[in-house]
Amino acid sequence: LGELLAGHAAGESSAPPWPSSVHLALPTRTFRGELRDLLMRAVELGLDPEDLARLGRAHDRPEWVAAAHVLLEYDEVTALSAPGAFDPAWILGAAADHLEADTEALDRWRAGLRLVVVDDAQELTPAALRLLQVVVGGGVELVLLGDPDAATQTFRGADPRLFVTAWPQAP
Repeated sequence: LGELLAGHAAGESSAPPWPSSVHLALPTRTFRGELRDLLMRAVELGLDPEDLARLGRAHDRPEWVAAAHVLLEYDEVTALSAPGAFDPAWILGAAADHLEADTEALDRWRAGLRLVVVDDAQELTPAALRLLQVVVGGGVELVLLGDPDAATQTFRGADPRLFVTAWPQAP
């Protein structure tokens, strides 16, 4: 991500349409970290670059529109430079997509499981929640262990509310 932004600054590739309010921040490590977090949250939520740009326009967030350009370029560059290298949010989403689309694969997966136990469930992200919701069922039980008051990864997309409220109550 840093190399992409440096390439934009050096004129090696076309820069996204960043709003003037972020121009001074572009070369900083903090900006890269915030941009990385935004892109990971978008991927976790199943947003592609077009979705992120559309949301940016709809909510008057030009930085999201620019970030959508970076997401598209990042996906292209990562696929070319490191085949098989994916970030965790993408992997979780792709696994959920695959299992939802291929019921035979889901049945094979579930056939080998009886119980899924998640420790530190207060650190669940939307992408992890989605995968668990796809896998659990069909005879597979779920146990979540955690403390919603002890979440430490919220800055990376963890949402302790998912641990507490996203599940139907047991009878």
